[in-house]
Amino acid sequence: MNKDLFTRRPSGSGKMNEPKVIGEVLDEYFRSDEPLARGYRKFLASKKSSAEKGGEV
Repeated sequence: MNKDLFTRRPSGSGKMNEPKVIGEVLDEYFRSDEPLARGYRKFLASKKSSAEKGGEV
């Protein structure tokens, strides 16, 4: 008798049986509290404030 050590699971998230669109995954990540996401939000805020002051975008 052979035992399969790897269970076969459907691709996608654990809640749904279909994969997520890459935009949804990135949106969730950039709204998270990860260091890269926080830095990206800070970068966007400084870019916006610079444009409002008449600086280059």
